[in-house]
Amino acid sequence: MVVKLVSRLMNIALFRAGPDQLPASSFLLTLLFGFWLFERIPIAYLNTQSNNQSFFINFSAYVLYAVFIFGFFHIALQRLQLGNRFNQTITAYFGCEALIDLSVFLAVIVGFESPIGLLLNGLNLIWCMALLGFIIHCAFNISKLEGFIHGILVHLFIQI
Repeated sequence: MVVKLVSRLMNIALFRAGPDQLPASSFLLTLLFGFWLFERIPIAYLNTQSNNQSFFINFSAYVLYAVFIFGFFHIALQRLQLGNRFNQTITAYFGCEALIDLSVFLAVIVGFESPIGLLLNGLNLIWCMALLGFIIHCAFNISKLEGFIHGILVHLFIQI
């Protein structure tokens, strides 16, 4: 069961399958979002070490990011009359991002500020933007290019 779930998430993260491959389960959404949020604890702590902000500020930024992503998909899918895709879309995004973010821990092992660590963090950012674009493409029934552009715009908006 877990192997099948991880396999499906990897297929989505590698752009081989869409979020529709996941069950529309509120339990699965809660579980994977909880895992993603749990991963934010050490990541927020590491950011505290590098940017001299408090842990609370760093962790709060991740919570606000999640609220924005939930709101973005909820509003957009409702406006497109595709609200039935919400659970699968959010589950896919946070589940895949949690898998991808495991590379952040690899960056910590090799040194967060080392050239390899910076490369891993840059690749992680690009992959997450592309993943968001791919999921938008699948969920909104738009072209891959339009989805990728939306993914970049959402990430840029979040950075502001």
